[in-house]
Amino acid sequence: MLFTEQPSTGFAETALFGVLLGCGAGLANAPTNSAVIDAVGRQRSGTGSATVNATRQSGTTLGIAVLGSVIASAPTHTVGLHRIAGVSAAIGLALAAIVTVTRRKAF
Repeated sequence: MLFTEQPSTGFAETALFGVLLGCGAGLANAPTNSAVIDAVGRQRSGTGSATVNATRQSGTTLGIAVLGSVIASAPTHTVGLHRIAGVSAAIGLALAAIVTVTRRKAF
């Protein structure tokens, strides 16, 4: 069963879900950096790595702002959490589709 936040959901369940999300995000960083460095080559590896890090920081900042606004506009905190789950899933699927369509094959 997928995690669903309810008014009765306890702190331990919410914290566990946050830890799992954090671990997943952390595990995604190394492969992302490796893919970019492989794509740009050794001569531009610093530029590629800096671009990935700047993009990650900007995306995190914008994500917090946008998703925080979605929660704030909801009638209740629980409804807001459900809305941001949907918004996040839609953005993730859209980005996955864009990457799939536009990525270059390695030779």
